[in-house]
Amino acid sequence: MKCQICGNESENYELCSDCNTRRKKGDVVKCSKCGNWHFTNKSCVNCISNPETDLIYELKSSLLSPIEKEYFKSIQSVLPEGYSVYPQINLASIINRTDIHTFQNELFRNIDFGVFDKDLKPVFLIEIQDNTHLNVERKNRDSKIKKICEEAGIAIVEFWNVNRVDMEEVSEKITEALNAPPIARKANHKKVSFEQAEYTTVKKQKPETTKPLRGFESLVKGVLLFLSFMATGFATDYTNTGKVLPFLLCSIFPAITFIVGIILHKKGVNSAASIGFSGLFLFVLWGYPLLFWLRPLLY
Repeated sequence: MKCQICGNESENYELCSDCNTRRKKGDVVKCSKCGNWHFTNKSCVNCISNPETDLIYELKSSLLSPIEKEYFKSIQSVLPEGYSVYPQINLASIINRTDIHTFQNELFRNIDFGVFDKDLKPVFLIEIQDNTHLNVERKNRDSKIKKICEEAGIAIVEFWNVNRVDMEEVSEKITEALNAPPIARKANHKKVSFEQAEYTTVKKQKPETTKPLRGFESLVKGVLLFLSFMATGFATDYTNTGKVLPFLLCSIFPAITFIVGIILHKKGVNSAASIGFSGLFLFVLWGYPLLFWLRPLLY
């Protein structure tokens, strides 16, 4: 690969080591439109010459990088008749998850190459490693892939990218993998039971709630609040005049409001709780006229 700034060899990187040093100093930046590197004090040459930079999707020049192409040709040349190799194999296309589980995100990872027999049954996988596989994230990703493949019973052959293909190494490793006995499967993951999957699914689902019209809901709450306040006032007046039955009828209305609010809340009306609590508040106020009416009876 050529460096996008100076044109020198940069292995598998967009910038050579010298231009990468310039990037760290702030002399080189990446174009926000096309993704190419250019000097900070100059406009992006690619954007100037290419009027289609506003398009955010484009076809790649190739499915494989130059070094991957060399490995692909080398692997093809050493495979015996009846075997074939395919690039960019997704784990989900060759491995199934056998337990009860809703998600299989761990299988949506690509392997560089897969070798198959004449019936297209997977025989083994091939990974081309480079320095990017030394960072922590890639190590974790590679570890997960190895555990999945080990549990599925398929081997992974690794080649370290040294900017050239060692045909002798390729031939030796491919032949060894073809003649190797099936690898022993190992349970690296805990199997999810039907009950666990059902519990997880139910737990993740959001509760279904009824969403009433906001205007109607506010109107109901306002009417109930108004009538509750009026009923409390009437109850106090009836207490002063000694009319017991009207007092009981008026003072019980806030309690009814509270009960209505609780019922609506259980049916899924979210803000009905505020109606219920308003009724509870007025129900507490109802205690004042009650005590006022009972006071003569206590003495």
